[in-house]
Amino acid sequence: MSDIHVSIVTPEGKAYDGPASSVVAPGMEGTFGVLSSHAPLISGLQRGIVKIEAADKTHFFVMDRGIAEVSENQMVLLADRVEAAESKDDAEAKLATLPN
Repeated sequence: MSDIHVSIVTPEGKAYDGPASSVVAPGMEGTFGVLSSHAPLISGLQRGIVKIEAADKTHFFVMDRGIAEVSENQMVLLADRVEAAESKDDAEAKLATLPN
C-alpha cells in the first residue's frame, strides 16, 4: 500500500510534513481514520490527539480545533495550535493542560 502525504499547518509554520501509512484525527462528528487513496473529504476538527503512522515511527500531536482536507492522496490539517508529543500518554497529558 502506498502512503498519503500529510501536512499539519499552523500560523507559525508546518508542525509535520511527510508520508504516512495512516492518520487518525479528532473530527467534529467523532474520530476518523485516513489511508492512502481516501475519498475526498473536508472535516472540522475538535480539540484532540492526531496520530500519524509513518514508516520510521508513530507521531502524536495535540491540536486545538481546526480543519482537515483530504484530496488526491494528500491530507492537510490546519489548526491555530499544535504541539508534538513523544507518546500517546504524553499527548493525553498535554491535552489535559491545553489552555482554552
